[in-house]
Amino acid sequence: MRGVETATLDEALGVARQEGTDLLVVAGGGSKTAARLMMLAPCPVLVMPAGAELKPGPVLIPVDFSEHSRKALAHGEALAGRWGRESICMFVETEDAPWHVQRDEKVEHERKLAALREFAPYSNRHISEPLERSAEALGAMGLSFAHSIEGADVAWTIARVAAREGCSITVMGTRGRTASAAVLLGSVAEHLALYGTRPVLAVKTGEHNLGVLDLLLGEE
Repeated sequence: MRGVETATLDEALGVARQEGTDLLVVAGGGSKTAARLMMLAPCPVLVMPAGAELKPGPVLIPVDFSEHSRKALAHGEALAGRWGRESICMFVETEDAPWHVQRDEKVEHERKLAALREFAPYSNRHISEPLERSAEALGAMGLSFAHSIEGADVAWTIARVAAREGCSITVMGTRGRTASAAVLLGSVAEHLALYGTRPVLAVKTGEHNLGVLDLLLGEE
């Protein structure tokens, strides 16, 4: 891992690729550079918003039932376990989620939780969180991105749950399925990098995630 005080997107990506960087840490957040690094870097990227601190606490893991989110799930659960804290597996439901065939809300909710428990059997808690499209609620959180941006209200929902549950970090993949499967992880990760107030770790597929937990925890 190498520290670079200021760098363009191309420079940061160049360093990561040439030196086999294990983890890119982006301080400050709130920039398009941070958001694009989450998507384009060959290694995991940790975005630390201004004033944020990485410390032991509950770990939020948004999933869309894809293999990409399964990778994030494994790292999020491992991080929570090493901290001795709770891992929270969360699915954000959209209007076209596959279980919107039940008229009975209780049955529908149980189906959502059953799917989450099957996907993430080792998580401490499972949440099926409905989207909220309230502009007033967005304003209350200090988030101003428009609903017309794909995935924006999903990012808002994740940020709201992270704050509500007192989560120390959100761990997620940077590629997911289509909207009908639930969370567009790529665009959502970008929006969290731009507007989130808590640390976000974007993990990758393949061997690039090896050792990332040791780096986060300051261990060899």
